[in-house]
Amino acid sequence: MPAALRAEILGLRAGVVSLRGETERARAMARAAVALAPAGDVYVQGATRFCLATACNYAGHTVEAIAAYQEALPLCRRAGNALAAMLSVANLSLLLCERGQLQEAASLCRRITAEAEKVGAQHSPAMASVRGALAHLLYEWNELDEARLEARTALDLGQRSGHAAAVAYGSVVLARIEAARGELAAAEQLVEQARGLRGRSMPAWVTPYIVQEQVHLALVRGDEQAAQRALDESGVAVAAPTNHAREVVHLAHLHLLLYRLAGQLAASRLGTVGGELATTTLGLAARVAASAEAGGRLGRTIEALCVRAIALEAQGRQAAAQADLRRALQLAAPSGYVRLFIELGPAMAALLAEYNPPPEQAAYATRLRSVLSAALGSRPAPRAQPDQSALVEPLSARELEVLRLMAQGLTYQEAAAQLIVSLNTVRFHVKSIYGKLGVDNRTAAIEKARSLELL
Repeated sequence: MPAALRAEILGLRAGVVSLRGETERARAMARAAVALAPAGDVYVQGATRFCLATACNYAGHTVEAIAAYQEALPLCRRAGNALAAMLSVANLSLLLCERGQLQEAASLCRRITAEAEKVGAQHSPAMASVRGALAHLLYEWNELDEARLEARTALDLGQRSGHAAAVAYGSVVLARIEAARGELAAAEQLVEQARGLRGRSMPAWVTPYIVQEQVHLALVRGDEQAAQRALDESGVAVAAPTNHAREVVHLAHLHLLLYRLAGQLAASRLGTVGGELATTTLGLAARVAASAEAGGRLGRTIEALCVRAIALEAQGRQAAAQADLRRALQLAAPSGYVRLFIELGPAMAALLAEYNPPPEQAAYATRLRSVLSAALGSRPAPRAQPDQSALVEPLSARELEVLRLMAQGLTYQEAAAQLIVSLNTVRFHVKSIYGKLGVDNRTAAIEKARSLELL
């Protein structure tokens, strides 16, 4: 049998073994496949490195997986293996996101999307995973309108391709975004859609994210029992040893534990809590932080540190809580994490309100306070929404905000700073405003808006 064929078969077998959960064996098989691949066969070189990257990813070897995907990507593109190339981009982006390299991940997704648009391939089903990864990144930055557009595009492309992982994970990402926008019914429907793909070629790595979103939505509804049922069905107990495969579900456990701690705190006459619940929360948070940090999974490390800080604060251990928060912000600031803090709700807002940041964290801490204040509704009540019945498609609340700032004469950069979003997001909103109003410049947009009494 030719070496190229043997290498390709061994790489595919490694993928099957990975899906069975034998991750270290799969990693060894994929390495052997790479060694067998003929030096002159670009297709097999790329395919076997893709298999190695995927095996390393499943095994939790994040750094090795990133390196293998970075090697696989140019080879797969040269060989015309579009699906493996796009999956490499998507998986690489999500791994970079896990590592806290959000800007690098977003830049990669945008570059590949722009290249696809140049050759008219932006609607290729192979782009589903790339658009889904970009949606995840935009969600982390709380740029929800653009994230929603990317996620809906990703889901549509995934459904066209029939790629179960793209559809399932895309549904979860879009569910998060819809929940953040207050569209809980839509979020619930999307999670059920993802759950329906279990056992139908959906890879196991998606399941923890489905469980995580089930718990999140249950707690938003105040349904503690539903959250506990989802965690019980996952088969991952609080007491189970924490590793990369269990970190996501253990973080979901931590959110339920915080919910219960908040209930205890509300009932406490002393204003602090203790006992087994607090001990369990602190112990699990410490385990998740240690596991995630050892594996270079920065986002999970930050989240676990924040949970522990909230639990320490609930115990009245302010100095320790502030130390954990300081460490979390130190890790989060370079990448600009936002949504992670919002999801921790009033407890995080209270912790940040008491936090005295060092000078290098002052701007970031101020930004987070402002974002949490807006997200939790502590700003003055918004003005009544204007009648938009004359428009075929109404402007969103954020588009109306951008329009009002444009009418005040602010530049795009100034509007971005005031809204605490990126310049690209403001440009995205302006393009959408022009389309909905049927105009092509700022002056015409403002005139049209005034004629419709939107301003």
